[in-house]
Amino acid sequence: MRMDEDAQRHDEEPEEVVDGELVLASARTIEPVRVAGPPLRQVAAVAATGFVAGAATAAVLGRHRARRRERAPAPVADAMRPVTVRRFVVYVR
Repeated sequence: MRMDEDAQRHDEEPEEVVDGELVLASARTIEPVRVAGPPLRQVAAVAATGFVAGAATAAVLGRHRARRRERAPAPVADAMRPVTVRRFVVYVR
C-alpha cells in the first residue's frame, strides 16, 4: 500500500466525537516522606552473615590446600636442578 492510498483511507473514516466533562479535584498538600535508613538489626545481620561466609570459605580453601599438600609426593632434589645454565656477560660503554 502506498502512502497516498493510506492517507485517502484515513480521510474517509468518520471522526469520533467524545462527550466528557471536566472534574476538578481538590488540592491537598503532599506530606514529605521521611527517608529512613535500614533498621540496625538488619545491617548487623548482613554484616555478620558476610563475615561468617568469608570465614567458612577461607576454612574450606585452607583445608583443601592442606589435603592437596599431603597427597602430593615430596619433590626430588634432582628434579629441582636446572638442566642447563647459561651465563652472559654484557659490557656497556
